[in-house]
Amino acid sequence: MRFLLVVLSLVAITACAPEAKNLTSQPESLMDVASPEEVAEELGLSEEPSEEVSAPELNMTPMSLEQHNRLAKIDLTQHFPVVILVNKATKGPSAQTMKVYHRGELVYQFLVSTGREKDELAKSGRRYFSTTPVGWFAPTKTYEKYFSNTWQAWMNYSVFFIGGIATHATTPDHYKELGTRASGGCVRLTEKNAKIVYDLILSEDKGEVPVFTRDGSIKTGLFGKIKTQESWNTLIIVEDNPKE
Repeated sequence: MRFLLVVLSLVAITACAPEAKNLTSQPESLMDVASPEEVAEELGLSEEPSEEVSAPELNMTPMSLEQHNRLAKIDLTQHFPVVILVNKATKGPSAQTMKVYHRGELVYQFLVSTGREKDELAKSGRRYFSTTPVGWFAPTKTYEKYFSNTWQAWMNYSVFFIGGIATHATTPDHYKELGTRASGGCVRLTEKNAKIVYDLILSEDKGEVPVFTRDGSIKTGLFGKIKTQESWNTLIIVEDNPKE
């Protein structure tokens, strides 16, 4: 009888004991499966943009589309059929939005989630800083139905533009976070909006476009003629602008 009472007491204590708390720095629902570096490694993508869009200053402030057009006196929306402008600011009229220009016209504006901008711990144990890099970029790779076998995660309608950073669809359970910094570095959209962006970029494909630097300068040659190259007909600009 005494043994039975001891067993019952232990069961009662166990049942009433509080659950162990998650000691990670962020809720499980916000933890990204992999860091952008790990995604890049899996896909064989370089972490650095190509020479044409590189810049040594990581803390630079790239020119906005309007600043460039005013200073250079050329309208880049006439040179790039698709221009995507992402504002990763936390406040301001267009904070956490994506504007999509098609052939000079603003055709879409979507809520997004960019990087949380903090030191993080991926599920693999790798530490990284969850930033969405600012600058001017061109797409590098696209995946309509990208599934990470390594990390068992979907990133549908992915358009990678620097290393493992991409615009892509998030899952419905993360839709409520759109409009805030909530990703591991990528630019998250709803499935519907990510498909719109993906389809538009692929529909315009590649062509002869101006050569630009990551800080937003167009390269010119002799007599000020714009240098061009065969590349995507899409320009992706990420800025952190609380005034716009």
